[in-house]
Order: sequence, then C-alpha cells, then structure tokens
Amino acid sequence: MAFFLDAIKYESQLDRVKTKRKAKLGKSSTVHFRHDNGIKRRVMHLYDRATRKFKQNKALIKEYLQFLVKTKSLQKLNRVVSSAVQIHPDCLDFWKIGVYTELEIKGNFFSSRNLML
Repeated sequence: MAFFLDAIKYESQLDRVKTKRKAKLGKSSTVHFRHDNGIKRRVMHLYDRATRKFKQNKALIKEYLQFLVKTKSLQKLNRVVSSAVQIHPDCLDFWKIGVYTELEIKGNFFSSRNLML
C-alpha cells in the first residue's frame, strides 16, 4: 500500500509545481494547459487501484473521497460512495459523505433524504 501512497503523493506534488509554474507565467485561471486534467486522472486511477486491492482499508477510501470532493469530480464521487457503502454498510461516515454530496454539493434535498431512508 505504501507504493500507492507514495505515487499519489508524488503526483500531488507535481500538480502543485504545475500550479505554481502556471501562476509564475501569469496565465489566468481560465487558460488551460495541455495536461491540466492528466494529473487528476492519474491520481484517480491510483486511488481506484489501491481501493480495489485494499477494500477493507476505510482510511484509504475516506482519503479518496476527500480528494474527489476537493476536485469536484461528482460522477466518480457517486460511484466510489456507492461502492464504499456496499463494502462497508455499517460505516456511518460513508453514508454521511453520500448525504453531504447530494445535499451540499448538488443541492438535491430529496435525493439526500431518500439516501438516509
């Protein structure tokens, strides 16, 4: 598992360097470079592989969910939350994250209410 965490840490540092370089060049936030989403996709792929291999590691899944909320990857977030709830139905934290996603991020009260019922 250390390999996955090291690779994710490396990609995150690479993203920070890219952001600093973009700011140094004076580019506005609306200008996109060629590889803006590539790092995010690689990190998601690493998290997917790690959570598939270590299904029982709740801390890793929570870290992945935090990353998805931070990057606003809502479709992927829904899939990961649903699989986390299937694997760990007794973990209340995953249910709360699902409700938070539906209510706060998407603004869908009825869907969040149905999720808790």
